[in-house]
Amino acid sequence: MLSDYRIGKVLGVGVDSQVRICSNVKSGVKRAVKIYNKRGFKDCDWEQFSEEVEKFVKIDHPNISRIFQIYEDKECYYIVTELCIGGRLIDQISSRPSFGEKDAVHIMKQIFFAVSYCHAEGINNTSLQLENILFEYDGPFALIKLVDLCSPMKYSACDEASKTSVPSYYISPEVLAGVSHKNCDIWACGVIMYILLCGRPPFNGDTEDEILENISKGHYSIESDLWENISEEGRDLLKSMLEFTPDERISSKDALKHPWLTAHSKEISDDKILQPEILSILQKFREKIQIQQGFGLYIKSVKDAYDEKKRLTEIYSTLDNEGSGQLTKEELQAGLSEVMGEVIASAKFDKIIEQIQNESEDKIDYAEFITSNYQQDSKRAEKTFESNLSLFNKDDSDYINASEIISLLKYRKIFDKETCELILKELDINSNGEIPIDELTQLLKQIVHDHTEVP
Repeated sequence: MLSDYRIGKVLGVGVDSQVRICSNVKSGVKRAVKIYNKRGFKDCDWEQFSEEVEKFVKIDHPNISRIFQIYEDKECYYIVTELCIGGRLIDQISSRPSFGEKDAVHIMKQIFFAVSYCHAEGINNTSLQLENILFEYDGPFALIKLVDLCSPMKYSACDEASKTSVPSYYISPEVLAGVSHKNCDIWACGVIMYILLCGRPPFNGDTEDEILENISKGHYSIESDLWENISEEGRDLLKSMLEFTPDERISSKDALKHPWLTAHSKEISDDKILQPEILSILQKFREKIQIQQGFGLYIKSVKDAYDEKKRLTEIYSTLDNEGSGQLTKEELQAGLSEVMGEVIASAKFDKIIEQIQNESEDKIDYAEFITSNYQQDSKRAEKTFESNLSLFNKDDSDYINASEIISLLKYRKIFDKETCELILKELDINSNGEIPIDELTQLLKQIVHDHTEVP
């Protein structure tokens, strides 16, 4: 990997992955690299995953982010892709002053072009979601690009629903029941279209269990006031995608022929915009997803920081054959590369050198090695926590709404009911239902550390 690309700044971070800019050593061309930490995917069949990724390497479609190379070492799996600099679709729409049905037609047509192409190539059950749709560049005529259509989660030891590696909102009823079907992609398209047109998912809930229960029932509504400006053709296509029985859903090929995407799209007036409150609802949905993922990432980061400390202690002990408690920089760098792989080892070694107090010293002792690493991981977890907490505090006050926080903690069962009740009991909630931010921060950090069950 490092012989072909220089690794640059972080573009995004997931629970067990991150995306970075990289540049080709010879040409200087900038691309993106998705880095999966293998330890985060239980019993993953990386060989099978590689076979699926190879299918995408052969794909060349204007609405699908190209995959150029794949690399693998002991620690990580790397996918080098096209670099999309226009930002996420959901972020761009949320920041627009207005959004019309014609805009939704333009976006959905591109999504269906990509899905239809994948299905024709025998690729289905993709990880399709609104959060994985980017703009190629920043401009009014930029194409959308689908990214991360394959995930190692699909080949890991987990239930069928978890293998989709998408938020619960996008999971189809058949996948929820443990049955795979190519038309789960059509269902995901329906969920995306629904969100674009009214700002919220068709199957919602305060907790993941509520969302999944609503999906299993298959009941949704397109009759509220938010839908009064939406055409009958748009509603008809939506219904055909959200058919409960997968075989009864419209195919991606037929969807492209639907009147909403063909003749009728020309009849939709450019000034026929969606109701203003829909963009506000979409903005709140975007933030909800961001916060849910961010808190999950924080909890995982705290646990990983402890696990990494334990693992690095074992690595250092293995390398320090003489038990002197010291290693030369060369010994440490070579040892890390042997255990972790070249890319991760190089980044970790550079950070260690930055952190140690006396860089002129040729040797690094055990305390410096462990402390520098643990501080880095802990600071990263703290930063994730604080940045997500700030989304609840847009007016920069010293208080935050208690009910919103508790609702968040219940989602994905971050904490059990008893722990949530303990949080409420411990916090000093005022008459307005608000709590001091600094008090909440300290309590949550303590509870998260307690729940990691590590020394």
